[in-house]
Amino acid sequence: MIGSATDAPKTMLEVRKGIEEYEGAKGTLFTAPLFIGHSNDIGAGSPAEYLLLVPALITSTTGNNCAGMNGTLTFYRGNGGALNSATDYHVNIQSAYSNTYANLIPLSETSPVLTLYTVKYLGNDWLAVKMRDINGSGAAINFSGYWWNAIADGQLPRLVQESGVSNSTIFKSYQSVASNIMYASPAGSISIGTADAAAGYKLAVDGAALFTKAVVKARQSWPDYVFDSTYQLPHLDSVAAYIQQNKHLPEVPSAAEVQQHGVDLAANQAVLLKKMEELTLYMIDMKKQNDQLMQKNRELEQKMQQLQSEIKNK
Repeated sequence: MIGSATDAPKTMLEVRKGIEEYEGAKGTLFTAPLFIGHSNDIGAGSPAEYLLLVPALITSTTGNNCAGMNGTLTFYRGNGGALNSATDYHVNIQSAYSNTYANLIPLSETSPVLTLYTVKYLGNDWLAVKMRDINGSGAAINFSGYWWNAIADGQLPRLVQESGVSNSTIFKSYQSVASNIMYASPAGSISIGTADAAAGYKLAVDGAALFTKAVVKARQSWPDYVFDSTYQLPHLDSVAAYIQQNKHLPEVPSAAEVQQHGVDLAANQAVLLKKMEELTLYMIDMKKQNDQLMQKNRELEQKMQQLQSEIKNK
C-alpha cells in the first residue's frame, strides 16, 4: 500500500492532502479531496472555530490580486458511538477587482443555510463560516475542486479559533438557491425576486404572484363570537365618534399602518368579517325598530279611519 501525507495508508493508494493537476497563479485543482482538518467539539467544551475559505478582496483595483474556490465542501462526522452528520455545499467564490462574490449552496436536506462572514486574520480579510453553524460536535472537512489564492501568499483554507480573528462582520446572511431568483436564509426564510428575506417572515416576494387557490390559516379566534348573546355590540354613536376622530373603523388598520407594515391577510379578513357581522346585527336591530314603527303606523291609521268613520256618522 502507498500513502501520501500519511505513514499508515488503509487502501492501495491513500492521498491525504489532495492531488494537484494544474498549478498557475497560486492555484490548485484538487481532484482528490483536500483534507482541511477536524473541527473542534464545541459541545465537549473545545474552543469555537471559524473555517477560513479564501481572502476577501476589499480595496484592490487590479485583477492580479485574486482568490477564490469553486467546488464541493463537505463536513462529515460519525461512528458507532457518535452522532452522525453529513453536510455538503457547492462553493463558488471569486474575489478580484475590489469585488467579492460568494455562494455556499446546500446540496442536501441535512445542510443548513450558512451565514458568510469577513474576518481579519494575520493582516488579511478572509471569507469565513462559523463551524458552530454547521456542526457543534466537530467534523472532518474536505474540499474538492479548483482553488486559488494570490492575495495571502497562497494560504490554503484553514480552521482558526474564533478568539484568533478580529473584525468579524456578516458578509452575506442568505444564499441563492435558484440563480438570482430565489434565496434562502439561515432562519429558514425564502425570498423570491429579492435577496431581502424580511425579518420575521418565512416568505418574501418582490413582484406579483398568481394563485389559483390560497388558504390562510388564522391563529386567532374566528369572530363568530359576535353572534353570541353575551357580545356587547358597540353603540353606533361611539362608532361614529371614533370614525370622526380617526378616519377609519375601530380595529381596522389605518392607511398609515398598512403603508408601513402591509396587510395581515388572516387578521384583516377576520376583522372585516367581524365588521360585517356587527353590521348585520345593526341591520337586524334596525329592521326590528322599523317593524315596530310600521306596526305603530298601521295602528294609528286604523284609529284615524275609525275616528273619520265616527265623525262621518254623526
